[in-house]
Amino acid sequence: EPDYTKVKNALKSFVDAYNDLVSTAKTLTASDGTLGHDSSLNSLISKLRGITSQTSENDGMYTMLSQIGISSSSSDNLKLSIDDTKLSNALSENFESVKFLLSDGYTSKKDNGLFDGLLNTVSSALDPERGYFASKSDSIEKMISSVNTSIERANTRLSAYETRITKQFNAMDSTISALSAQLSTFQAYIN
Repeated sequence: EPDYTKVKNALKSFVDAYNDLVSTAKTLTASDGTLGHDSSLNSLISKLRGITSQTSENDGMYTMLSQIGISSSSSDNLKLSIDDTKLSNALSENFESVKFLLSDGYTSKKDNGLFDGLLNTVSSALDPERGYFASKSDSIEKMISSVNTSIERANTRLSAYETRITKQFNAMDSTISALSAQLSTFQAYIN
């Protein structure tokens, strides 16, 4: 009798990693999070969630993850959970269909398994030139550059203001000195 322990462990590892990703993204994009309401990351998580709940176009018996026991968690619908009994039954009942559902790429057809879609989405997000992180990094670098330019302009204005105020202070000090000298002369003249 076949042993599906490795397959089940791999699927459990996937679900754990997926749930960790969702938790981390939620923490980062919370209103007090580091990326506070980052729409790009939220969109990426929604896209991944959509793939895990979509119907596969494979030719097998199973066309949705929920049919093999991987579905939305009852405590958090963004996360996944595994029904071990349902997964065991699906693996023993029609292992080939489970393979088609997860990754149809090993056949002559184009990749259209659900994990192929997840892999494509994650690979796209990690693309070093146009992916989510590259775009976010470019965006942050542009913001930093803009803020640095604003700081330089503000420093230039402050320096010019300081020069003008110093010049006015020196002129006022000179005028006070001249007036003090005139006062002394006037007092000496009166006495």
